[in-house]
This record gives sequence, C-alpha cells and structure tokens, in this order.
Amino acid sequence: MGESVLKSVETSAYSLSVVLKDPRPLLYHPQRKFYTYNDCVEGQVLLEVTKDVAVKNIQVKVCGMSQCTVARESRYYDGNQWRTEKETDTVNHEVLYDVETVFPPHNVVDVAVADKFTLTKGKYQYGFSLRIPTLAHCGDEDTRLHSNRFTSSYERPDDEGKHWTDRSLRHLQAPLPPNFSAGWGNGDHALITYQLKVSVHRAGMFASTGRLVVPIDIRPPGPPLDHYISRIALSRFSQTKLIDTIYQGEQALSKRQRMKDWFRNTEKRPPTKLRLKLFTKPLIVPSMHNFQLYLLTSHALGDFMKEVPVIFLRYLEITLVQKVDLWARTFNDTFFHNNVLVKSSESREILMVDAVSVKDEGMFKSQIDLSHLLNEVNLESIPPSFTTCNIGVTYDLKVAMKFSSSSDSWFSDIESFEMLVGVTVAGPLVEAGELSSEPLELAEDVPQAQFMGTVKEQGDGLIRTGTNCSKWSSGYNEKDKSPPPAYEV
Repeated sequence: MGESVLKSVETSAYSLSVVLKDPRPLLYHPQRKFYTYNDCVEGQVLLEVTKDVAVKNIQVKVCGMSQCTVARESRYYDGNQWRTEKETDTVNHEVLYDVETVFPPHNVVDVAVADKFTLTKGKYQYGFSLRIPTLAHCGDEDTRLHSNRFTSSYERPDDEGKHWTDRSLRHLQAPLPPNFSAGWGNGDHALITYQLKVSVHRAGMFASTGRLVVPIDIRPPGPPLDHYISRIALSRFSQTKLIDTIYQGEQALSKRQRMKDWFRNTEKRPPTKLRLKLFTKPLIVPSMHNFQLYLLTSHALGDFMKEVPVIFLRYLEITLVQKVDLWARTFNDTFFHNNVLVKSSESREILMVDAVSVKDEGMFKSQIDLSHLLNEVNLESIPPSFTTCNIGVTYDLKVAMKFSSSSDSWFSDIESFEMLVGVTVAGPLVEAGELSSEPLELAEDVPQAQFMGTVKEQGDGLIRTGTNCSKWSSGYNEKDKSPPPAYEV
C-alpha cells in the first residue's frame, strides 16, 4: 500500500504532520482512495518538537456527521402589512466517532490520572489504526460501545456529553452512509462528511490545541461478482405505440400526402407496433452492464424475406432521478435531481436484420437488442442509495426514447416512449470475504432500517422514543412512505 503526507501544521514549539496509508487494494479496485466497511484507517503521526513542550495527550479521531437543514417560509399579518418569516430546522447526527490515544503510550504507569507529560526536543512517530464500522454509531449502541473509544481503558472521553447520542432525536439502525452533499436554493441542504482529526492537547489553561483535519471518503461495498451475476434481472415494459409502416426501398410519403390518401379511402397498410422491454439488476453497480434494453416489434421474421420495415431512433435519454428526503425535528422535505447519463438526438436506423424471433410476447413477434445504447452509462460519480437518521437517497431510472419510420419528421410522426423504474444503486464490487472473514451483508439483504426507541401508541401506528429497537416498517406511513415524527423523551 502507498502512503502520503497529507497535511502539516507548525507552532512555535512543534510541527505536526500525518502520514495516511492508502486503503488496501481490492481485486476490482486496486488503486482505490475510498474506505468501506471493515477497512482500517491507518497511518502515522509525525511530531517534531523544537523546544520542551507540556502535552496532555495526542489523539487521532475518525468522525462522521450527517446534517440536514429544512427551511420554511410563513406569511402573517402584523396589523399593518403582510410579512414573510423564514424558519430553519437543522439536525445533526454523529454517525461515526472513534478515537485512539497515541500518546502517552498505553504501557505508561498512571497514564489515566496524569495531567501532563513533557516532550523534549526531538522527532516522534506514533502509529494508529481505526476501523470503519458497518452500522452508523448514532443508531446502533452495540457498534458504538465496541469502538476503540470504549474498549480501551486508556481513553479519556473528556467530552462524554458532546459525543453521546441525543435520544430526543429519531435514530435509525442503518448501515454507515456514504459521503453526500446536496443543496437547494430555498436554503435546504443535506451533508454527510467524514474526517480524520489529529489533536495535540496541550497542558495549561491558556495553551491552544494543535489540530490537523483531513477529509476522507467512505462508500458502502457492493455485492461480490458471483452474487451480482447470479441475481435474476427484473423486467419492465413500456406502453405499446404505433408507427407508420414503410418498407425498405419505398419512398416515404409526406404527412400531407398520407392525409390525402386517408380521405381517398386508399388501402391502408397496418401500422408497426412497438414496445420497449427493459431488464435491470436488483442492484445497480458501477463499472458493470446493469441494463438490457430491447425493442419489440409486431413483424415476424418470416416477413423480412419479402418486406423489411424501416424504424429510426430519433431521440434517446437515460436519466437517473435522485430523490432526497430530509427529516428534521419539525420539518420534512423532498427534492429531486436528474442525473442525465446518456442523451442523444442523433437520428439512427434500427437494423431489422439484427432482430430475433420471440415467443409468449402476445402480438409481438420479434425483438432487437438495443443494450449497446446504454454502454456509455457511468455510475462512478453517483452516490449509492442509503437511508440514515435524517437523510434518505433513492433512485428511479428513467428511459425516454422516440421512434419513427423516417429520419425526417416531415414524412413521419414521432412516437415517444418513457419508462420509470425504481433501482437501488450499490457501491463498488468486492470479492466475497475480501473485507472480513464474515460473509458480506449485501445492500439488498440488510434488514429495513430500525428505529431506536420504546413504543408509544399513536393512531394505528407505533412511534418509537426510548431505548429499544423496532422495525421501521411498523412506524412509517404506508401511503407516503414518510417516517414517523420524532418525539422527545
């Protein structure tokens, strides 16, 4: 694994820098720079002391925060005029907090009660290693209590209240979310960040703390390759549309001429029936071919020997529609963002010679594989689907296509097709057992996120407030899928 000096800070008494090792390579991501579940954030703290300095301790922390702000505007009449007042509701959840004290060392007698230690002039080097958990700390007490901060008798949690989960908030037992950032013009925003912090705590009332802060990238793992391949793709169909039938070698009639023929009772040729069929994997994984797209036609292959119909693709747009839900104390909100993955208005002929016969498709007798049109889909920059205490991100895949029997709109009407399919975006592929000795808990196998709380009755549902776990499915509104409101204890 490689390593690099990420940052340094200098004071009158010492200079501080941190060397962070690259995450260990994965089979499908040998050069990765992100961390995932069960990874260790490893490195060294380098301290060069230029004169004697009194130090309480040196700590390395890994911190993660999920923050959302929901803004609301209200109008009221003050007796003279109408006024607009803006309110904001901001909620922070500490999804990760772990710490390792690298100085004083654990084998120093009375380290837990000593007030300070004096470091003389010289160079010092301290190693550290902090593990990334699978579940977020704020919603899973067991994960939090098994972090290095609580299992080591040498840690001194001076800010116990600051880092303990606020039970007045709604908490979900859910996987650690990825880095995420989104904002909207009305003041709403969602932000999930992770940082490595190195702190030199000085002794003395007026001594300042030296601190280095390094942002880190965390992404949940995707499925193993064999698991991904073995999962059956789900099929979706568009509506059936009709286009004029024009055979190869024929002169296309203008719309005006076709209208004249209609009123003259000229013998009409049956239109060509078209339908889209889309296959999607249960988990959409970056760098993989996740989709198969087919165009179904009403022409049997036997007809092609005599007359081959002409079909043109006039427009193509593949969009991943991102839905972001924000849940604060009082206000909730939902926003949508369109990630356009493929877009083309180039007119291209669909080659009917590539069609194959199909059975059990009703009126449709043949299909043409259009999957190559989706080869340019790139999901590397798309955050995976996730749900945490105050932010939820889900996706719909939108396929928009237009077909006609001519490359010129003057000679043919254009028929539009649109499909909207819910998908789950996963993290990058891993090899089975690559991250731990335990079987990987895949995104689609993880149970529903769970609320942390005791049971209170409210209408037909159950609202959670205390210390027990209960499934989300008995707490949300089935109609709008919104979580139950938070209740203070």
